[in-house]
Amino acid sequence: MPVPAAPGRIALAFAALNLAAAEPRDPEKIAAEFCATCHRPNLIGSPAPNLLDHLWTHGGNDESVLRSIRQGFPASGMQPFEGVLTEEEMRGLLRHIREQAVEYAAGRITHPPAPASVSLTSELHTFRLETFVADLDTPWGIAFLPDGQILVSEREGRLRLIRKGELEPAPIRGTPGAFVKQDGGYLDVIAHPDYARHPWVYLAYSEAGKLPDTSMTVVVRGRIHEGG
Repeated sequence: MPVPAAPGRIALAFAALNLAAAEPRDPEKIAAEFCATCHRPNLIGSPAPNLLDHLWTHGGNDESVLRSIRQGFPASGMQPFEGVLTEEEMRGLLRHIREQAVEYAAGRITHPPAPASVSLTSELHTFRLETFVADLDTPWGIAFLPDGQILVSEREGRLRLIRKGELEPAPIRGTPGAFVKQDGGYLDVIAHPDYARHPWVYLAYSEAGKLPDTSMTVVVRGRIHEGG
């Protein structure tokens, strides 16, 4: 005699059947409902990562992104959407992210300006955050030079110079190209401990490997000449 399925299993199967039969929802509305809280309404991130800058921690090709949507990362707070969204809806969401990434790369989706100063209170202290220099793109490493100048590595593969509190408009020329995918790009930058006598700057970055989608970390050194 067949054993009847548990009521909970019947309800789950019925819900899955309804999800599969429903018309796919609009990707923009899906993003607003499920992504905006963690990635902001325009998907540029905070507190969760930016979805439009091509820097994917778990792989940036279509199947890797779809796998991330399906399975989620519960340990870091991202729920799995398999069973919540249909396969067609997840692929529609991926297309929406790709379309918005094009707008972001063209400068039509921008980050809001950082406040010049904001006061914050923790459990033990009250403190103030001040914007020292704006308009940096994912600053990664900072090196303080003896003459007061500051070097900043940007993850996208640029080395920037801050002089007298102002960011030089153009990056320093002659720096190496980088493998800017997932966690790759320009990493840390430091100055020689005796920079006044040995004005070397050391830069760590990701370099493309010989096989597709592989990389290795490289450290190079160079000197900054007047004029960049």
